[in-house]
Amino acid sequence: MGQIVKNSSALYRAIREKAEEIIGRNGPMLDGAALAKELGVQDKRTAARWAEEHGVPVSAIGRARRYEARLVAQAIVQSRGMC
Repeated sequence: MGQIVKNSSALYRAIREKAEEIIGRNGPMLDGAALAKELGVQDKRTAARWAEEHGVPVSAIGRARRYEARLVAQAIVQSRGMC
């Protein structure tokens, strides 16, 4: 899933809107705590497991593990069953 779907469909609009919301709250990269908050879970490990199950790659930035907000948004929208 590492790519963002780019077309003018309702799916793309939903992904773009969700990404803008996430970026507005957290910036372009999410740490484990921010990802957990977006998903509505309390545990960073649960959030990391969700990301792995949904194909959201983790980026190692120094010692920190970060997730790209746009890819998180895409996974959230697609998991809603819009595609």
